[in-house]
Amino acid sequence: MTAQAYDMATEIAAFASCGPLRTWSVIATIMGDLLRAPEDAISGRALAGLAGPMAISEQALRVAVHRLKKDGWIESRREGRESLHLLSARGRAETEAVRALVYDAVGPRPEAVTLVVAPPDLTPPLMTVLPPSAMQLSTRCALVAGEKTLDRRLLAAPLHEGTLPKWVALALAGKPLRSEFAVLTRLTRQALEQLPEDPDKRLLLRLIILHHWRRLVLRQSPLADALLPADWEGAQARAAVIEALERLPRIAPDALNLALQSKG
Repeated sequence: MTAQAYDMATEIAAFASCGPLRTWSVIATIMGDLLRAPEDAISGRALAGLAGPMAISEQALRVAVHRLKKDGWIESRREGRESLHLLSARGRAETEAVRALVYDAVGPRPEAVTLVVAPPDLTPPLMTVLPPSAMQLSTRCALVAGEKTLDRRLLAAPLHEGTLPKWVALALAGKPLRSEFAVLTRLTRQALEQLPEDPDKRLLLRLIILHHWRRLVLRQSPLADALLPADWEGAQARAAVIEALERLPRIAPDALNLALQSKG
């Protein structure tokens, strides 16, 4: 397929079935993916050039950038007549905290996962005696990742992949989330069958796929990949997305800024 024959608008519209594009979240995806070094910056023109084909207006972009600056997630500076946007220390820290979850070929797998059950007379509430990373299943039941020293009043049972009752598996990843993962897998596989030749379109396709993946994977329980079967819908989506990211390389922000300036 030639670059001229490739219909980017149709491709973007197809991925719309994965969910809505919230402007601030799209900006977080773009900047998190492209700005890897602390000094990396993306120009306002380049950001608009990537967001525009996603049907994000310049007004919506300005509002979202202002919101992210106000929240302390990004910073901006002027360079001549151009505005440059960078991740703040907070934005970079939050991006790095989930980078393995988003980009690794294998989802995070803690060494141990324990099902804990509280006695009927336990006070205070169960979650107050568990580590912050624990996942509550009910008022008396939770999952704890890693080797932890637990309150001796709790019943603790180790869990292993493939041994979960259905209600626990659905608590880790419910049917709506699984369905969205399956749609993303299908669309990503279809997109990989015929890729655009134009580097700008390849980058845009990368960001569309990455954005929908990032939006979904950050909604799933961090214990899902450790306990659900290796072929569950989220794992299938991960495999498809990682292949897409390998075949659709990112462009360094300096090169992207320069290319768009030359077009302008």
